[in-house]
Amino acid sequence: MKKIVALMLALAMTASLAACGSSSAPAETTAAAETEAAAAETEAAAAETEAAEAAADETAAADAGELVADEEGITINICHASAEETVLHRACVKYAELLNEYSGGAITATVYPNGSLFGVAEMNEAIKDGSTQVIAGSPGAMLSTSLGFFELPNTISSVEQAHEVMQDGHEFRTILNGLFDEAGVRLQAIEPCDFRMLTSNKEVKNFSEINGLKIRVMDSEIPMSYWAQWGAQPTPIAWPEVYMSLQQNKVDAQENPYDSILGSNLQEVQKYIIDTRHVMFYTAFMMNKGFYEARTDNMKAIIDKAANDAAAFAYQDALDSSAANRQKLEEAGMTFIEFTQDDWDQMRANATEADEKIKASIGEDLFGQLMGALGL
Repeated sequence: MKKIVALMLALAMTASLAACGSSSAPAETTAAAETEAAAAETEAAAAETEAAEAAADETAAADAGELVADEEGITINICHASAEETVLHRACVKYAELLNEYSGGAITATVYPNGSLFGVAEMNEAIKDGSTQVIAGSPGAMLSTSLGFFELPNTISSVEQAHEVMQDGHEFRTILNGLFDEAGVRLQAIEPCDFRMLTSNKEVKNFSEINGLKIRVMDSEIPMSYWAQWGAQPTPIAWPEVYMSLQQNKVDAQENPYDSILGSNLQEVQKYIIDTRHVMFYTAFMMNKGFYEARTDNMKAIIDKAANDAAAFAYQDALDSSAANRQKLEEAGMTFIEFTQDDWDQMRANATEADEKIKASIGEDLFGQLMGALGL
């Protein structure tokens, strides 16, 4: 009887195990299917995320005006005559960096400061004949007689006004673009840097005391004309010789923005800074017209974007550094002399000979349009 009971228990256990085994196979199949479905869903979600990110990148690139370079191996030399401590030089370095970045390495740009590749006069010829691709600095009559308008004294009242009238679309800028084109040069971007100030070893307390001052000027007929009309003795001296000329008392004075004075250590050989604010110094990027026109539309857009972004950088840099530069000059021992509105008005009123030279170059009507665009 015991054997029969044991046999029945064994058969029951076998049947139970068989039932368990038959139920596990469908469970395993269902779990695998669920895992596979979850993986597919994850993969689909990742694909959607990747597509969304790609679309966002494309939108951002479009918003930023990003273009793909379709030319290779382009070399651009950027020449200027200022010291490496100036806003102008920093802007040129930024321009070179952006040309490389925006073109994905298709453009290689090199900056030559301090007139190291060309002197000032040679630089203005080199940009027209294509010996260099870009020059940077403040335009003037040495580039084209018509551009002597930049050198007319006391036509700009503030850095902010200069910024406004130099923007694309402003009447003043539109006329300027035409004048540059006629000279064989493309004005890519331009922003004000700071005013030229008079520095001197003789105290000049007002407009009348400019009389008799022996001042170093660029070899350009417009500044020579107005300084002479103000009673000074303008003397053309090459920029590398200015420090020594002041030190040896060959001239009493010179004119430049604060950062150029500091960059050339003129505070070591000058006693006074006079607040003449007579001419605005600009950070302008000027490109040989033939070189620019030979580029594809994509490369032109890349070059223009780099120039405009670098000029915007220069404008902010100038705003940030002007007051600090003046403080450094005063801390170095220079005495600052304030001019009044009456002094500035007399400087403008007594620049008629320079005005007539520009009228003879561009015509009285165009001269009137430019002055009108400045509110004068």
